Amino acid sequence: MARKNNVLRAADGTAVPSELIVGVSLQLVAVPTYSDGSTGEPTTDAQWALTPAANGTIPKGLLTLSKTGVSKVTASLSNPDGSKVTSDPVSITGTAPAGVTVYYGVSAAGVDAIDETVVKALTSKTAASPAGDYDVDAAGDGDYILFALPSTAKTPVFSVGGFDGGFAKAKTVNVDGVDYDVWRSDNPGLGALTFTIK
Repeated sequence: MARKNNVLRAADGTAVPSELIVGVSLQLVAVPTYSDGSTGEPTTDAQWALTPAANGTIPKGLLTLSKTGVSKVTASLSNPDGSKVTSDPVSITGTAPAGVTVYYGVSAAGVDAIDETVVKALTSKTAASPAGDYDVDAAGDGDYILFALPSTAKTPVFSVGGFDGGFAKAKTVNVDGVDYDVWRSDNPGLGALTFTIK
């Protein structure tokens, strides 16, 4: 029997929520509706699409948003004759976590070597805003100061010793499903100091 339509649901059978916190995963399923009006078993075996695609990932219906704002999700199921039925788009708004988690510390890793492991080895701090003072000790000759914050946050302004600057964006790294911009001090071996994010 041909599928006539399909409806998206959360894995527990409830309606898809209108909001999802960035970095939190939600399993979705497609529930097929047949030409006789009956419904089939919920499935993740569908062709899932997220629009805009850059807003997150949705393998096998496991939705994880990496950006705030509105995203739309659809799922397409195939009929035996090769035709496809696509669900109506469901809108989900990505919302920022209650606090912003940043990572800071020192590392001798080169820019190319900075990855999720390097970032997660730094000290983490969650607060309402990344603004504030951060104490580090870049004692080694090759130790650079690193500061990572979600890409959705505004561009930080660094201040060291009362002077703005001294850091450059090194790269973007995905940490637990969230894109982080990693900033690196221009120079290594700066010793123990406090830098400020304005």
